[in-house]
Amino acid sequence: MKEVKLKRIGIKSYDRFYPVFRRALLTDFLHLPLRRKKYFLRKIWSKKNFKKRFKRGKIGIFSVRKDKTIAFIVVSSEIGGISLLRWIWVDKNFRNKGIGKRLVKRGEKWAQTKNCHKLRFITDGRNRGFYLKLGFVIEGIRKKDRYKKDFYLFGKFI
Repeated sequence: MKEVKLKRIGIKSYDRFYPVFRRALLTDFLHLPLRRKKYFLRKIWSKKNFKKRFKRGKIGIFSVRKDKTIAFIVVSSEIGGISLLRWIWVDKNFRNKGIGKRLVKRGEKWAQTKNCHKLRFITDGRNRGFYLKLGFVIEGIRKKDRYKKDFYLFGKFI
């Protein structure tokens, strides 16, 4: 999709980004109960906590815009050379157009600038094929884990 632009979110545009993140979390990410989503937004991923980590350079946020934000990825730099893919979201009207792939590739590049050698994440597995095509491998399965669902640990050396 050529007419959309992928760009890094800077501190000046963070306040415009956060409502998109909030809305995406509340309306998508169907494997998470609403109660858990609200907890995330109140505590872990509150606007204040999110911004604090962002300002310290521990999180890279990249978004894709058309006339509005239609996709984003949030990647964090952790200890020991590990980077975590925290969130990835593409508006349902723009899925299967290569946007998610572009976001993951950009997240990998950002992680490399933070001297990370590996990108990993946990997912409920509905998009396993997408991640496998991008070179990730399943490193483990957590059977009947949170919310009594199976979760997959994916990893990729970058």
